Amino acid sequence: MKPEIKVDHVIRKAVDDRHVDEGVIVHVDDTTGDYWWIPSQQLDKHGERLKHYIKAPRKDAQKSLEARIDSGEASLHRLEPTGLAVIPLAQLREKAEKAAKSPTKRTRNLVESLAFMDEQWSWIAPMVESEPIEVLLNVERVNAYAASRMVEFGVKAEQIVRAVRAYLAGGKKKEALLPGWERRGAPGKSRYPTPKDDNNPLKRAGRRNVAVEAGYAHLAGIQATPEVREKLRLGYRKYKTGKHISVRMAYTMTLAEYWAESVVITDGVRKVTLKPLEELPTYDQFRRHGPGADPANSATRINLGAHRWQRDHRALPGTERDKVVAAAQWGGMDSTSDDQNLVLGIDRTIALSASSNTKVTEGYTGYILGFHSGFERPSTMTALMAIAHSAESKVEFCKRYGIDITDNEWIALHLRRIRGDNGEHKSEGGINSLTKAQISLEFVQSYAAERKGTPESKHQTLHRASGHQLAGSTQGERHRRGDVDPKKDACRTHGEYMYHAIKAILYHNNVQRVEHLLTLEMRAEKVEPTRAAILKWMITKGYVTTDEPNMSVIRAACLPVLKGVVTRQGIQLFDPRTNDQRLIPHLRYSSKALQATGLTEQGSSFRQEVNVHLNPTRIGKAWLNFRGLVEVELLTHDVQLGDLALREWLEITDHDRLDRYLTKHVRLQLDANDAIDRYDSNVVARRVKEEHQKLNAALGRKKQAKPSKRKAAAMAQHDELQRRLGLGADLDVKADDIAIGAVKSNKHSEPDWVAAARASSSLH
Repeated sequence: MKPEIKVDHVIRKAVDDRHVDEGVIVHVDDTTGDYWWIPSQQLDKHGERLKHYIKAPRKDAQKSLEARIDSGEASLHRLEPTGLAVIPLAQLREKAEKAAKSPTKRTRNLVESLAFMDEQWSWIAPMVESEPIEVLLNVERVNAYAASRMVEFGVKAEQIVRAVRAYLAGGKKKEALLPGWERRGAPGKSRYPTPKDDNNPLKRAGRRNVAVEAGYAHLAGIQATPEVREKLRLGYRKYKTGKHISVRMAYTMTLAEYWAESVVITDGVRKVTLKPLEELPTYDQFRRHGPGADPANSATRINLGAHRWQRDHRALPGTERDKVVAAAQWGGMDSTSDDQNLVLGIDRTIALSASSNTKVTEGYTGYILGFHSGFERPSTMTALMAIAHSAESKVEFCKRYGIDITDNEWIALHLRRIRGDNGEHKSEGGINSLTKAQISLEFVQSYAAERKGTPESKHQTLHRASGHQLAGSTQGERHRRGDVDPKKDACRTHGEYMYHAIKAILYHNNVQRVEHLLTLEMRAEKVEPTRAAILKWMITKGYVTTDEPNMSVIRAACLPVLKGVVTRQGIQLFDPRTNDQRLIPHLRYSSKALQATGLTEQGSSFRQEVNVHLNPTRIGKAWLNFRGLVEVELLTHDVQLGDLALREWLEITDHDRLDRYLTKHVRLQLDANDAIDRYDSNVVARRVKEEHQKLNAALGRKKQAKPSKRKAAAMAQHDELQRRLGLGADLDVKADDIAIGAVKSNKHSEPDWVAAARASSSLH
């Protein structure tokens, strides 16, 4: 393909590992096949500054340049303005008018630059506005014009010639005549005092101090020679190490080390005598030359500290959305606190520990795909649960908190690449789990939050939209002494907080306007500027990198594992806060799928330990990892128990254990009295039996074998006949009287400790 040679393009060639601008094309003649170009200004022989002189235009054949471009030796690039020429001339005029009212050094330079440009324009305007380009490129014609007008303008002819060439090389614009004063001197190099004469070898730079103005010329101070500057730099780096050492204190310590006339040590204490004032560097010299050109040595940066500077003030290379062209190309993840003080649902006077949440966002739109809020501290477990939540349907999740949605109102996407910081999921277990689910991980650099700025920014958005407006909110701040403790205002359960958090997420995804995310293609098709609409459009157009998720694999990889045992009644879980020693009360899981495995039949003879995947924010369902995931449900008569978080149920069971202990004495008291009562009744019954045995022995009665039913009926009939005839009545009466007397006289024969207990109870 033939390269197109255009005016106002820079010819650039490669030299070693860098590029050098050769010149600017100022005219192209297609009829002759030639082009004119002006060489770029080069550095002087010392390599310290650009040469003031601009060379004359040169003519070359287009074919030669085309050959160089085809071979890769040269390339063409559009001429870009530099310095003040970047700003439109009208804006420069406006700034200059404002600067005239309150001039500073910087604004004075602007006014002087515009005056310099206008003066040069007055020299060349009669020629450049009336003559064609061919005349301006003719060296003889330009030299003749400059010689004829030099007396009129009171300048040298060379200055007029240079102005014409600068005008051509700058794109034939008036702004090209603006001075390049900002390019004076060697960039990044210090300027040192220069020799003046033999009697005064070094001319001191800077403004004269008050002593010199008063006539004390010998008190001008020392010059900032390379040796002086090196000492100032050494002292600054040695003593200015933190905010506890001020710049002035570092200055005085530097003087004591490098400008001491004498040092005397008395009793281990150093006494320093400084040199005369005119031989000491000034404080301003120390502030200027001590840090040097390295911005890392600035006093502000040292006072802030490396951590705070990296976090809040470092330069940002870009955002995480740069070069993202597809939905689900990557996902961001981050965790934060819920900024809430929550209470227990069964007793709102009982405060719960602080809860935290983890969000998973889509990289391009910032759409919140997954959300996990619980009482667990941010960890690998919470990160994995948020990833699992992003891939599954949210309909049942929202319904638990009283919000009815469809799958279209909260989209589920399976992310193949997750980006986070060096915290939640940076662990061997997390990496292995996500690798099994075919999800890759990216860890951003420390203190580089802009590389996952989407989830970071969503924390504050959701806090302001819902959390900070609720009673008991911490407002994202720590409790300070003297302030009202927000815990005293806590009155909301975790489920009630989740209702407001979900509403805020739905608003963020489906309602909030994000025009800045629209591309020209989206605008042409009238896509609504919301995250949900943009994400759905990208999925419809095929701008998406995802696939159908395998929830069994994701649950097995992401949901936390709790240990439990299988019995014939089902699965019971161990309390995760103990070392597999205590089962969680009243949590028993079972299902037909579990019974089909045969584990419950084996549990009739022994308990088999198993691993169960459980979402700790909802204990109603669990998954047993046995030859694949087996879903089990909580067996309970309480329909609300299944929607409870594991932390809440553990708090309830802990409350039950505490209440059982506090009321234990009442039960022990009742049990003790009941036991004594039963003991006393046994003593009485046994003594009555003994009296009966003695009476029977005195009457010669012997214990007979138990008669048969037939014989017992005959004997009962005989005894009834005897009573009707009045036979044997005296004997029975006497026996009854003996038995009653034994019971009445029992209190005289009971043990001493029983009698004492009865006497004590009667007093009370």
